[in-house]
Amino acid sequence: MFQYTLFEKYLSHFFKVHPYGQQSTVGTIESLKNPSLTRMYNFFKTYYVANNMALVLSGDFILKKLYLSSNKNLVCFLPELYLKTNNLKKSR
Repeated sequence: MFQYTLFEKYLSHFFKVHPYGQQSTVGTIESLKNPSLTRMYNFFKTYYVANNMALVLSGDFILKKLYLSSNKNLVCFLPELYLKTNNLKKSR
């Protein structure tokens, strides 16, 4: 527990104007005991991006058709904030 307290003090000292220094990294005890599923789902829908995903294909493809198809079918992985900003809609 000492390491956690020391780490929290470190963050609050070196990140005075950043969220790391303003709040607990994992959340307060109250928020962890009573998580709001609605808020978590809304956060996920708005901000989550599958940015560590890779699409690996092999074979003989027509590049233009592949590009158009992937853009159409992979839009479901974009966060709603991005879709709203760019006037796009999810296809699924």
